[in-house]
Amino acid sequence: MKIYSQHLDFLAKLLSSEIYQEAKSCITLAIPLSLAQLIEVSLLTVDTWAMGKLGTETLAGGAFGCVTFSFFFNIGIFIISAVNTVAAIAFGKKQFSKLGPIVGQGFYLALLIALPMMAILGASSTWIAFLGQDDAIILQGKSYLQAILWGLPALFGYEVLRNVLTAINRPKVITAIAISSIFLNAGANYILAFGKFGFPALGLAGIGWATVIVLWFQILFALSFICLNPDFKDYQLFRRCLQFNASVFQEIFQLGLPIGIQYISAGSFNIVLVYFFGYFGAVSLAAFQIATQVGNIIRNIVLGVAQATVARVGKMYGEQSSQGVRRAGFVGITLAIFTTIVTLVIVAGESAPIVNAFLTPKNPTDVEVFQLACIFSVIIALHQVINGVETTATAALRGIKDTTIPMLIGLFSYWIFGISSIYLLSFYWHLQGVGLLISNSLSVLTTTIGFPLRFYFKTNESALESKFRG
Repeated sequence: MKIYSQHLDFLAKLLSSEIYQEAKSCITLAIPLSLAQLIEVSLLTVDTWAMGKLGTETLAGGAFGCVTFSFFFNIGIFIISAVNTVAAIAFGKKQFSKLGPIVGQGFYLALLIALPMMAILGASSTWIAFLGQDDAIILQGKSYLQAILWGLPALFGYEVLRNVLTAINRPKVITAIAISSIFLNAGANYILAFGKFGFPALGLAGIGWATVIVLWFQILFALSFICLNPDFKDYQLFRRCLQFNASVFQEIFQLGLPIGIQYISAGSFNIVLVYFFGYFGAVSLAAFQIATQVGNIIRNIVLGVAQATVARVGKMYGEQSSQGVRRAGFVGITLAIFTTIVTLVIVAGESAPIVNAFLTPKNPTDVEVFQLACIFSVIIALHQVINGVETTATAALRGIKDTTIPMLIGLFSYWIFGISSIYLLSFYWHLQGVGLLISNSLSVLTTTIGFPLRFYFKTNESALESKFRG
């Protein structure tokens, strides 16, 4: 009886502890965000399934087009992610009147980013031939890019709303939009890619147009929901949102630009990986495209945790709670480590059934792709453990508006460790695709170690107090 009583006392203390309460708050916010991220990535998973049904050549061309498009849209998404930090700090300070201008300046920034990117992707026929890929892959990739570019304004506009909704702890709306999107995407892919109900079979271009339809649906859904739901009235999200506010725009842009540059260093490294996979042949590239879906699933679960971490750290920063800031950051990092280890165990044990969901081998080439994709999937899952620490630590630093030095550390990590290891592993030691994936993990080694340490030193009480006073 005494032991039972002691256990109850320990449990009561645990449940009332600040760490437990922070973990609970972070998980409550992260679960719907991770679920939304998973559903969003399932759109690409459905796209990859449709590409696989259209053949290995289409799958390889789709990999080329998807990664090229992802590089561009992720630059915008990462710059716009600064909206989460700025809105979370305003929310923590209870400056609700600032949320409307944040939404408006976010929309202006979204348009400023989208227009030049659309021009670049629209001119893909003039530069895509210089990337050293097979003519068949280029033709397929170009048809995809010239369709999907029309979804960029909607994509970036929705990201503004998504970041604000995350900052004010309203993630369930995001999940509802994501759930609706997956059914729309599957139907649009079926109709446009394969030519159903009288529509022409557009192939890979049809997959691109299906994504465009989904992206415009998402922003219209979000705008309608916010306007019609009385629960958002107090936040005044659209009050003065069309009025240009230079100070708010500058705050978002100055915080977001280093985040975007940091992604450019990481994203361009990933582009290099894909082009090297293309250099090693269509089999290697197709296997990588399948394995990437496994990595995307894990990564997007972690991104949900990271978004919650930014919001929690930003809110504590707005409330000027130095202990709350540090606690929120390290709870987020711990949750990411736990999540990625669990997913690694699952992928390592079930790699063949997972790959089989994307490709059922029907000929010797398919068998080769299948076997290579199983190996790649495990390596990519292991990489996500390392990447998960970096992602959430980066998010924690963004919550305290620390983006410039992490950007410089990221540039060093990707373009010193990463590129040199590609040469050694893939070409000097002839590991080819496996060497490329190992290099991918080595490229984030410095940031995985450096970012948590930086957050630790930047969040000691004296450092934060000086920031609060400033």
